[in-house]
Amino acid sequence: MIGQWQKLFSQLEVIDPGSEICTREEIFLFEDRNGIVLPSGYKEYSQVFGTGLFGYGMHVYAPTSYLIEYSKETLESFRETLVMFPSEDLQRDERLDSLFQSSLIFGDDSGAHVALWDLRTYGDDENYDIYWVDIDLIDEEYLIGRDFFEFISGFCLSKASYDFLPIDKRPPLEQPQRFESFTQPNSLENFTQLNSL
Repeated sequence: MIGQWQKLFSQLEVIDPGSEICTREEIFLFEDRNGIVLPSGYKEYSQVFGTGLFGYGMHVYAPTSYLIEYSKETLESFRETLVMFPSEDLQRDERLDSLFQSSLIFGDDSGAHVALWDLRTYGDDENYDIYWVDIDLIDEEYLIGRDFFEFISGFCLSKASYDFLPIDKRPPLEQPQRFESFTQPNSLENFTQLNSL
């Protein structure tokens, strides 16, 4: 299935290709070190795209130690916010807290939302449920789907998957068919350490 990622890559305007592309061995080492099974589509994605920016501002990160640190710190801050500013809906707060304890953030937009996997939901399709969460409000979690290719092609590069979001949370209707790679903070150092083991 890696061919579908290569085909998508060839159809995009690509700026600075090749940042943090992973080998299969690096991906397996990441999984082993962190006790996480990554979705099969994300593993293929990481071998073709790496870390980069889609459309107007959707960042998707390659599997590095920075990703683990970023996800852990962000989810801990979400849980602290739930404690400091509880809602009147106790079940909602407990549901979100439970989600944040068992998730991994793999992407975000230009500062207002994160995309995460619910690590409790791995299935025979080798995927997890993907959620979209508002960073500031933490008022609701929105289930985007499960298929990672659909997330990239339909959510990051198209308006096809936005219908589930309230109108005020939807990104612009037309997304540029563009991918721009970048390097995560400390990632070059992390990749060097990873490859030296």
